[in-house]
Amino acid sequence: MFNSANFANMYESAKLRILLHQALCILAFSIPTKFIFTSVCLAVVALLWIVQVNFSQTFRRLSQQKALWPWFILYGLLVISYFYSHDKGESLFDLNSKLSYVIIPLVVGAGITDISRKTLEQIFVFLISGVAFTGVISLIDATQVWYYEAYNDAFFYHFLVRNVDPNAVYTAWYTFFSISLLMFMPWQYFFQGKRKNIRIALTIFLFIFFVLLSARMFLLLFLVFIIPYFLKKAVKKKKTGIILILSTVVLGSVAAYFVFTTSNPIKNRFDDLFSKDDQSAWLSDYTNIDVNQFNNATLRIFLWRLGVESVRDNNAWLSGVGNGDVHAVLTQKMREYHVKDIENKDTNLRPGFYNANLHNMFVQTLVMIGLPGLILMLFIAFLPVVYIHKLSPYQPFLVFHISSILFMMQEAVLQTQAGIIFYIFISSIFWNLYYRDKKMIIK
Repeated sequence: MFNSANFANMYESAKLRILLHQALCILAFSIPTKFIFTSVCLAVVALLWIVQVNFSQTFRRLSQQKALWPWFILYGLLVISYFYSHDKGESLFDLNSKLSYVIIPLVVGAGITDISRKTLEQIFVFLISGVAFTGVISLIDATQVWYYEAYNDAFFYHFLVRNVDPNAVYTAWYTFFSISLLMFMPWQYFFQGKRKNIRIALTIFLFIFFVLLSARMFLLLFLVFIIPYFLKKAVKKKKTGIILILSTVVLGSVAAYFVFTTSNPIKNRFDDLFSKDDQSAWLSDYTNIDVNQFNNATLRIFLWRLGVESVRDNNAWLSGVGNGDVHAVLTQKMREYHVKDIENKDTNLRPGFYNANLHNMFVQTLVMIGLPGLILMLFIAFLPVVYIHKLSPYQPFLVFHISSILFMMQEAVLQTQAGIIFYIFISSIFWNLYYRDKKMIIK
């Protein structure tokens, strides 16, 4: 017998599911823009999930999805570290900024059961669109600055993306992944037929934007990973292979000529890698050392050194120093090494790396919550690589996880919203797809 009440409930549930999927798409679009926009979108996703969730089924799924557990355990260790952190305010701020460690794996990883192939492609299209939108507004702004002030550097690095919250390096990460989606994703519902031209145009535009962002690691990764992989695929295409290979060589040659034969910030950033003495990272006294002697590489090594020494000096291998005290112990080590101006009462005259994070997510976790946290972080980062080959489509997730591991080695990615939401969002989608069908076939 027809039951109008059940039909109405099913209809409302279907509408809520559609709204939830649309909210996921808008969240993907928001990631490269403003943090407040992304936070609101995440809150909407969580709210739409809550009003339709079956908690018993969700926690039953979660109990089976063991690859998501490290996120909850990691956050639990951070909560525990609050009690032995001296700076409770800093600890609470850190815990608040990392609530996504719990929310996204719970909602996206385990809570949503029907991410179809079409929905997956929609999410990726919205992410690509968000990056392209960021590129457009950034280049328009840079052009205006150049026109009125003749400031050429407006087209490069951090200045280029000054109107959005993620800096140039994080934006390059999003762009790198978006280009890989356009190049390697076996699209079934989008960019088909005549719309392939849109895909080509987006790829070229995002590549130009990517080069201007001047993120060295991602530029090098693009050269040694993306281009060879793309050329390998192009060789297999009988009709378009030669055209693709020639186009890639021409575009790459033009970009290389521009970067390495003209005076520009991109070339200067690569020159910086070889222009300074790496011994500055290992000195025992910095009284007479100008902080400008550090380049990006030596500064990172110096910070990693201080972090590990802080754990050793506090005998905090098992517990870490607490998520609220990382800045304090690093500053203390800088005092011991007599880093110039570290005690200056004028905060504007202190070194630029004063109160900086450790620029390495693995070392950052070790310092905050010790070896247990480090093991969890390694598990989170490397476990997906073991299962990627079982998933279809695997190509975009392979690019994402490999680039993320390398990025975590030079940035404390999960210390800022620019990295937290993007990384956990894509990672949770990966595990959602993996656990949805043990046969690894996306329908």
